[in-house]
Amino acid sequence: LAALRSSLSSLERRSDELAEVKKGFAQAVEQAAEKAAAKVVEAWSQSVREQSSTLKNHAEEQNLQWCANSISWMRLHERMDRVHTTLAQVEETVKRQGDEVAGLSVASNEATERSRAHLEAAAERIERASLSSSQSLAREAREGVSADIQSLGGRVDDLFSEGGRAGRLFADVSLTIQQLQKTADQVAQEWKDKADNLGTELATLQEVAELARATQVSLEETQKEASVLRCKVNDLSSDLALNSTKLEVAKSSTMNQGLRRVRELEAKGLFSLDRISGEIAPRAPIAFADVKPAPKDENPPEPVLTNAEVVDQLCAEVAEIARIFDAPLVLEVLLVAGKGGTPAYWDQLAAGRAALLRGRLEAAGAAGARLEVKSGVLKKAAGPEVALRLDPTLFRMAPAAGAAAGKPATKKK
Repeated sequence: LAALRSSLSSLERRSDELAEVKKGFAQAVEQAAEKAAAKVVEAWSQSVREQSSTLKNHAEEQNLQWCANSISWMRLHERMDRVHTTLAQVEETVKRQGDEVAGLSVASNEATERSRAHLEAAAERIERASLSSSQSLAREAREGVSADIQSLGGRVDDLFSEGGRAGRLFADVSLTIQQLQKTADQVAQEWKDKADNLGTELATLQEVAELARATQVSLEETQKEASVLRCKVNDLSSDLALNSTKLEVAKSSTMNQGLRRVRELEAKGLFSLDRISGEIAPRAPIAFADVKPAPKDENPPEPVLTNAEVVDQLCAEVAEIARIFDAPLVLEVLLVAGKGGTPAYWDQLAAGRAALLRGRLEAAGAAGARLEVKSGVLKKAAGPEVALRLDPTLFRMAPAAGAAAGKPATKKK
């Protein structure tokens, strides 16, 4: 009875120790799960930050573009103001030149009047001189002057000859008329040139006015486009805020669902997940058919699974685990060289088995780009032939390199 009592007491102590160990293991599992969840949340948060940063950069670029457009619009407004000022100046210049034309017209009329008056006065002087001469000749004829007809003809010839008084008066009038004609031609040519210049300037100003109107229309269209872009950016900002809220809700829900699904897959009994190192340990071995090479064989036969159905189910669940954690998956095949065959034979056999399992995993839905496959040959057994593990950094603990003594360098496929 004393021995039984002692055994029961010892058994009770062992039970308490096992309970403590179980409690500690459960705490470690929960901590690992929390770390894994935190890692996943951090990855999702990083993705959200990157998307937010991208959208922010896009919004800043749009803002810079709007600023540049605003500066361009300000410059266009300034150009429009300058064009309006120029048009006002041109109108004032045209008005002033019109006034000058009117003044010159008045001056030309006045000069014409003066010329006509001068000509009339000259004609009147000639008429008076002729009348005076005629009266003198008549008086002399009536008084019976003893002048002969030849003397009278000589005086008349002298009067109307080139050197006579009448000839000089006619020559002065002709010269004055020529000078006035020359002056009138010069003034007319000057006004014609000014009219041509004014026509050219007016055509240029009309083109500038058309360009200004086209610029104003383009400016209004650009302002409308800017308003539309502002509305779109506001909509994008609202969508971003809404999507951020949805993402936060989805992250919480997805994390809980992912961990719950991992526990459901483990409960099926095909594997167990070490939440410390990321190792996925199959509870049933992945078995291949034995091979017996001849001493000089270099080409091994195609690898054959003896429990293909179980392996396919395992590959499907492992692929789902990799998708849940969104992490790279490492597949390592290490076999022990048997009797016979060359080293190349066993290397090729290990590589063929790794390739076979890789194909099964990819067929089950594992991402080939995130699947790392290794194979190698050992001199003696140092663990299971097939090892599967997730990225150790996901669980914040990376396994030491070359942990197994005597493990040779493996070849990455």
